[in-house]
Amino acid sequence: EPFFLAVGFLKPHLPFVVPKKYWDLYDPNSIPEPAIDHLPEGSPEFAGHVNGELHAYPGVPQSNPLPKEFAKTLRHGYYACVSYIDAQIGRLLDGLDREGLTDNTIIVLWGDHGWQLGDHGLWHKHTNFELATRSPLLISVPGQKTAGQTCSAPVEFVDVYPTLADLCGLPARNDLAGMSLRKYIENPASPMQKVAISQYPRNAGSEGGSVMGYSIRNERWRATFWRQRGGQLIVATELYDEENDPNERVSLHDRSENAAVLESLKKFLPDPAGSAVVPKTVVPEKSGRSAPKEDRDARYDRLYPGKSSLTLEEYLAKQGDKTAATERFGKFDTNDDAVVTRDEFIRSGNR
Repeated sequence: EPFFLAVGFLKPHLPFVVPKKYWDLYDPNSIPEPAIDHLPEGSPEFAGHVNGELHAYPGVPQSNPLPKEFAKTLRHGYYACVSYIDAQIGRLLDGLDREGLTDNTIIVLWGDHGWQLGDHGLWHKHTNFELATRSPLLISVPGQKTAGQTCSAPVEFVDVYPTLADLCGLPARNDLAGMSLRKYIENPASPMQKVAISQYPRNAGSEGGSVMGYSIRNERWRATFWRQRGGQLIVATELYDEENDPNERVSLHDRSENAAVLESLKKFLPDPAGSAVVPKTVVPEKSGRSAPKEDRDARYDRLYPGKSSLTLEEYLAKQGDKTAATERFGKFDTNDDAVVTRDEFIRSGNR
């Protein structure tokens, strides 16, 4: 019988809590420290953040940078969590073996984002830097002749579904944003066909107000354009040579010899109209169906009457699953200041 199984793991993610045996796998003194502990030369200050998600956890020092020993413990915890999840994935693969399904099952292993461990002075995600936007993607196809090879072409999360559909022989669709990666699986050296686009919002303050950072990555370069929301004005630009500067120490956007590179990547910027907030729609109430879902603005006012913003503690007071709620709080906090405003809460439901 054909089947599809999606398995999501929270780790490696804050809080770094896993059985002690996974911590014991690593000597914390042997774990490398970041190659660069401050923002890249030439980058705008708002490209970083104040580590609000991390600081929202009890017991975390509120300083930036973190105390050296505490930072070492965090990196140790991240490594332990990775090994813990590796073991859980192994249990899944063992289950496929026991059921005799391994030779007839496509397996995709991927992460939804990268992770900063003090790199650029930053922790967790919430940026457009390479370490936050690049994630693992492994695809295993039974009988594949190129098994075990790697491919350096940039791909995107939107490519996963078209790839699975293609490999499973499902009818092709022309209404998808992504593309099948089958050609790269069969020939990892195939010429690059696309760029990978990531985006993350910021408040640029006096430099531009509310902006969206669009980061465009090809095989060598990462260009990030900070554009005012709903408009064309670009208030800041970054450009990194990932081939020669993989740690993103210096933004090369202001070098005249790179003007053509920037222009070639700039053409992939989405239409500003496409980033507008989608108007709310209300499903008409029908007999036998429940009432329309409560608007987020009404929900906020019901749960937190009279409050214009929330700390993590205030938000968690009205939530059930505290771990999941802490993760949501980090997503809502788009400017990473450890406070979620009413506007941030409402807009989070329209993205």
